[in-house]
Amino acid sequence: MRTKLFGTILLFGLLAAGACAKDPEVAKREFVQSGDQYVGQKKYQEAIIEYRNAVQQDPKFGEARYKLAEAYMKLGDARNAYGEYIRAADLMTNNVEVQVKAANMLLLARQFEDAKARAEKALAIDPKNTDALIAKANALAGLKNLDAAVTELEDAIKISPEKSGTYANLGAVEMARGNRESAKAAFDNAVEVDPKSVNAHLALANFYWTTEKPEDAERELKAALALDPKNILTNRALAAFYVGTKRAPRRHLRPRLHPRLLRQLLSRRASRHRPRSRPKLPRRR
Repeated sequence: MRTKLFGTILLFGLLAAGACAKDPEVAKREFVQSGDQYVGQKKYQEAIIEYRNAVQQDPKFGEARYKLAEAYMKLGDARNAYGEYIRAADLMTNNVEVQVKAANMLLLARQFEDAKARAEKALAIDPKNTDALIAKANALAGLKNLDAAVTELEDAIKISPEKSGTYANLGAVEMARGNRESAKAAFDNAVEVDPKSVNAHLALANFYWTTEKPEDAERELKAALALDPKNILTNRALAAFYVGTKRAPRRHLRPRLHPRLLRQLLSRRASRHRPRSRPKLPRRR
């Protein structure tokens, strides 16, 4: 009797375990859904756990790998994001957006040949994709093929003349080619197309600084700061400019600078003007 009872309990246990075990296809979708909800709440660490669970269910689930890469980037973890973007692009060969993201990560890693190949995959699917054209242009510039890079950027501008970033990229390549006038025209166009773009003003400021026009550089840096006073890159650029040019920020501008960066800037200037103590001479015996 006891043997039969034990067998019945064991059978019910096995059936229950089988019922609880989810189909991996269902499970991976549920993990991704849960991850998406966490992303919506900006809980990226929790989202990463869910997306990783989905990948464990199916290592070839490209969508989960792509969303995992995006979540890593939200946390500033480019190292882990890099691998997931590449794996996602390998799995989602017909997805233009994923191929471009992989190309951009490869550019950051200075793997220009691989970045160019990814961009070309995207362009094979969508020849008028401006993000892919820009990625290819940057890869060509990294490979020192500057003329071809300019051609790709000019094609991108023809397709989407409203994109400020394309002009800024073109300006940078023209500077590398030694064409200052063409570079200035491109940087000016970047600001003209989108006067509220912080990056456009920073790019033009960098051009002026590089070409030894500090007054113009300061004007563009201040314009960028006015658009976004809390932008760390702008604050750092302006502080570096004042240190590098040995200028002092005007008093009306100081409240706009990030307090920590302003303290560093003023302390560096103070240290320059601090009188040096006389070296102690050895006493005569």
